[in-house]
Amino acid sequence: MSGSSSPDYKALFFKAEEERKRAEEERRLAEERQSADDLVKKLKAQLDQDLDHNCTPIGPCGSYGAPFKITCATFGYTVVGKGTTSRLWTEVSREAEVYRVLQRAQGSAVPVFLGAINLAQIYFLHGAGKIRHMLLMGWGGESMSHITLDKTIHRAISRSVKEIRSLGISHQDLRLENILWNAELKRALIIDFHRYTLDCRPMHKRPGPLKRLRRGPEECESKRLHVV
Repeated sequence: MSGSSSPDYKALFFKAEEERKRAEEERRLAEERQSADDLVKKLKAQLDQDLDHNCTPIGPCGSYGAPFKITCATFGYTVVGKGTTSRLWTEVSREAEVYRVLQRAQGSAVPVFLGAINLAQIYFLHGAGKIRHMLLMGWGGESMSHITLDKTIHRAISRSVKEIRSLGISHQDLRLENILWNAELKRALIIDFHRYTLDCRPMHKRPGPLKRLRRGPEECESKRLHVV
């Protein structure tokens, strides 16, 4: 009688199944990335030729950029562009790095990031200046300024803050102007990461949940949002 043990076929099966699922997920992400890259290339070519059509400013200008509604004439997809000037681009472009770190949170705690482009032409926008660069993202939701801040919203904001912190990102400018509400997902999506810091500490050594959220540059006691 041999002393060698027989292979653990059950363990081998589960290991093979895990590897198969991992390979499928990697293939799916690669396909999505390729689709996003193709869309960004189409949008850049379109905007380089014509900035007067399918490119419309929406909402108020922020201190670092202005939102645009951009429709791809070829595919029919509509995305959001954050346009900014050459003077501010060095700081704003840092957001692209953040969205790559937050890839697992895209579509749940932050919008889906598509890419960054440099425009061949200048789009002059009153209040913002000469727009020469854009970050392109999927539609994230409505501005919090139009939303009643009930318990559901508070919980959703807290959930998204915890999710991005779990991935090592500290926003550093968390205001209602930098949060969108997606009613379909029932999620709060956080935007505008140009002031972010990277937190490399282990999870148990990171700060606890944010206690206050500002509604604007000026903090008003009556307008503070408590995140629990």
